[in-house]
Amino acid sequence: MKQKKNITCPICNEKTSTTKVLNSSFIKSKLSKHFNNQIDEGVEIIDYTLQKCSNCTFEHAFPFVEGSSSFYNWVTSHSTYYPPTRWEYSKVLELLKNNDQQHKLLDVGCGDGVFFDFISKSKSKNITFFGLDPTNESAEKCLQKGYDVYCTDIQGFKSAHNDEYFDAITVFHVLEHIANPKEFLKELISLTSPAGAVYSSTPYSPMDFEFDWFDILNHPPHHMGRWNLKSYKKMAEMLELNVEIFMPERTSLISSTMQSFMFSLQGNLYNRSRLNILLNIIKNPIKFCSHLIEQSKRDKVIGERAANVVLLKFTKK
Repeated sequence: MKQKKNITCPICNEKTSTTKVLNSSFIKSKLSKHFNNQIDEGVEIIDYTLQKCSNCTFEHAFPFVEGSSSFYNWVTSHSTYYPPTRWEYSKVLELLKNNDQQHKLLDVGCGDGVFFDFISKSKSKNITFFGLDPTNESAEKCLQKGYDVYCTDIQGFKSAHNDEYFDAITVFHVLEHIANPKEFLKELISLTSPAGAVYSSTPYSPMDFEFDWFDILNHPPHHMGRWNLKSYKKMAEMLELNVEIFMPERTSLISSTMQSFMFSLQGNLYNRSRLNILLNIIKNPIKFCSHLIEQSKRDKVIGERAANVVLLKFTKK
């Protein structure tokens, strides 16, 4: 594999090395297989490499070119793309409810308002919420629901509301899509009140099922960055921020092993019946044991094996 020279980490500016070469034809074939749907010919996808920092271990795409509008139009057209809810929603509300004061919240990348639906159903009376989304269609759906949403990006919002501050800013599964995450977080922090916080969630990479299976949605052009504990802490250090880490209840070692094992054999569309999994374990006992060993070596976060998602709370020092 030919190494690219002088590519530095967007988090800590240290040297990176090439770990994967991802040309456009490879990406398109993986996307078609993942969604079981041939990708449209007009979808624009460029060649990338995946770079890993020698210092903070952050993995990122090169070049820093986010997915095209044609790519996102295609990928978001699949009914399985958006999850109906996320663990992070309830965790953020739990953290905000611990304080009885009123909270002014901004959700950046709010989509069609699923988090706002969640807040409304929770009947949380101490949260006034607003949203940002650069996609007209998404913003319009929020407005139709009666939510206060601006169709703009963070820079556009700041230029028009330079004296507006928030007690909580949420960015759920946005940071991994951003080509310059450190500057993006810096912009978000500048919009928080003195005691405010930015709550950011992303996948925790590598996810447990990525041991022997390539997850195209956790690579460019979909994800520009792959986050872990070390890279998050380094970014907080570089921006002089405090950081708290939260994770959902972890799946058991055996459950993670079975999922990783089946992804390796049959991909994300594998037959999830217990009988199918058992038969495959019987046929491939050595392979199953290798997955078990690797899963037991997974990063430890807050004293336990890392989950597949992480929530970070960033505050000013």
